[in-house]
Amino acid sequence: MKIINNKILFWLCIVLACCFCRKGYAQDIDLQNFYKPNFKVTGNINANMMYYNSNMENSREPFTYLFSGSLNISAFNFSVPLFYSFTNQGNNLGYTAPFDFNRLSIMPKYKWVKAYIGNVSMTFSPYTLSGYPFKGVGLELTPNSPFKISLMGGQLLKAVSAENASGGVPIYQRFGYGAKVGFEKPQYKLGWIGFYAKDDASSLNMVNDNGVTPKENFVNSLIFSTSLVKNLNLNVEYALSVLTDDTRSESISGGGFRDKIFSGKESTSYMNAFNVNFDYNIQKSTVGLTYERIDPNYNTLGALYFNNDLENIALRFARPFYHDKITVSTSLGFQKDDLDKVKKQDTKRVVGSINMNYRVTDQINITGSYSNFSTYTNKKLDQFELINNPNVVQADTLDYRQLSQNANVNMSYAFGKKEIKI
Repeated sequence: MKIINNKILFWLCIVLACCFCRKGYAQDIDLQNFYKPNFKVTGNINANMMYYNSNMENSREPFTYLFSGSLNISAFNFSVPLFYSFTNQGNNLGYTAPFDFNRLSIMPKYKWVKAYIGNVSMTFSPYTLSGYPFKGVGLELTPNSPFKISLMGGQLLKAVSAENASGGVPIYQRFGYGAKVGFEKPQYKLGWIGFYAKDDASSLNMVNDNGVTPKENFVNSLIFSTSLVKNLNLNVEYALSVLTDDTRSESISGGGFRDKIFSGKESTSYMNAFNVNFDYNIQKSTVGLTYERIDPNYNTLGALYFNNDLENIALRFARPFYHDKITVSTSLGFQKDDLDKVKKQDTKRVVGSINMNYRVTDQINITGSYSNFSTYTNKKLDQFELINNPNVVQADTLDYRQLSQNANVNMSYAFGKKEIKI
């Protein structure tokens, strides 16, 4: 029932968005240039080969190769980029990887329609789907209208049994589906992102799962940006990740509002991520502020890695000087973790930086930067250990501070003269 409810909710949002923006997808065909072939083929190829010899048995393949590159075919108003990577690496690893070593990506494009086919990756936002490779199809629609839509679907992981997995850790087969719908006007933008992923519990036949469980994840994100106030740009994103660690766990009877909407189970957790930043222009100066908060253990099945359990505050300033030949930008940020006050130690960081660019002439350019990185760590003492072990004392060394500084200067000179075409 939970799977059906989540899928109905997910695809209902997509269908409603498509209905609203249907009128904005009228194709603008350039008939004057449509019948001109303009056929062109470009691309590149990279080849790497390696011979390896060792007395160890089953260490690796004695001869490995890697062919990679791209091919772009364009004709009329169509463009078909193709990316490929072929190798024999992994054939003698002794285990099976949950991804393909040989990859082929085709991304045809016609005006505002772009497709992703094969072994591809897409990014919706840092807190939802963020560059995770998948085997399937994707679509981006960016017409000359306020509505923009991106869709994806495919296999995120392929099943690997415990006998074939590295370290004996099995992997369930995982599929994912996502959508990003945006409404963009010159002075404001609204967007919704939905991503759903689920492991196929029947893809493995295990007697002892060793703690490896089939997971399910439903992420929703709301995006808003505006420049309604003069000289002010505001960007906000809020994401809610509903992650079920074990789809076989019992459903929660009753529960709260979120449990009823997402059909929560005993292993379901709700995690939040919030990011807001604004820039305000005062004459030639720009002042910016960023605030980011990511809950502990925040995670989605649409990204390879997440930084979580942190709170960031950063202040930025930039301004040109000396007839706009010198540009100076500075930033000062503060970061801390252990938001729930449950870790044995917490860490605080202060980062300051300044960058300068000096355009002496059209040919000579000088850049410089300086950064100051300070880290403060407080190791919390175990009160039970203090009572039971008289040799443990509260020493000052439990407060640890580290300071690192970095500075660099670069100068470049451009030869030749610019050609002005009339």
